[in-house]
Amino acid sequence: KHPDPKFSSALEYELDEVNMTVNQISRFRHDPDVLGYVMGNVQCKPDGSKVVGWGSAYNSITEFDSLGEIAYEMEFEAFSYRSYRFPWKTDYFVTDSDSLDFGDVYYLDSLEQEVLIMNKAGYDINITSIYNTDSVFYSTEEFPVLVPDGDSVTLKIVFAPDTIGDYSRLITINSDINTDTLIQRVAQQMVLKGKGSLDQSGIDESLGLKARVYPSPVNDMLTVEVLDNDPETSLRLYDISGKLFYSSTVPEDGKIVIDMNTYKPGLYFVQLKATLSGKSGYYKTIKN
Repeated sequence: KHPDPKFSSALEYELDEVNMTVNQISRFRHDPDVLGYVMGNVQCKPDGSKVVGWGSAYNSITEFDSLGEIAYEMEFEAFSYRSYRFPWKTDYFVTDSDSLDFGDVYYLDSLEQEVLIMNKAGYDINITSIYNTDSVFYSTEEFPVLVPDGDSVTLKIVFAPDTIGDYSRLITINSDINTDTLIQRVAQQMVLKGKGSLDQSGIDESLGLKARVYPSPVNDMLTVEVLDNDPETSLRLYDISGKLFYSSTVPEDGKIVIDMNTYKPGLYFVQLKATLSGKSGYYKTIKN
């Protein structure tokens, strides 16, 4: 009979076949405890980390670092008979680079760069979303973005530092299929880097469209005032996932008011583009 509390763990032993002794040298245990009655495995990696499949105990895979701390965990809707983790990168679609460095950007400004997406699937695919853990890097694309077979598209990525310092983020570019017959996600990851700086000398003022976006946070009515408006300035409002919520042409007086009462709380982005001058601007606001 097992003592309470009952739990599963990944144990590592050292066997001395000469002296016929066994010593436990490590134990990897989930927090909170889980208990499996069948299946499960442990993968020992060269760096000392362990990948544990919990079998019937828990519908997830846990990777522990060499110190026993959880480094990665993935959940899914099934038990795992055996679980392993290996380096893999898809060629379903590819990016032109594994990383993007925005350099120094004034911490109240923003800079836009492009990522080239090439379709190698053998048929048309859609880029359905870009996942990021915060709003310092974001995309203003309206998803899904169609990438024809054998062709390529560019996705716009914006770096908008809100504090001074170095930034490094991992973003995931997703191509999802969700139908009655197929549920699939294929993704590529990129490292985005940049530095929020106090120095404004590197900013090209010819690209910057100056505007005021207030209040932030906003409860009901959001006001956008374009300070150097031209007759063909467009305005678009996106949420953090890239979904378009509002679009309009800015009137001659440069002022437009958006009713945010029906919008869900969260982070939103105002994109302004002046057709004649070529200037653009990106502004963040929070809906309470």
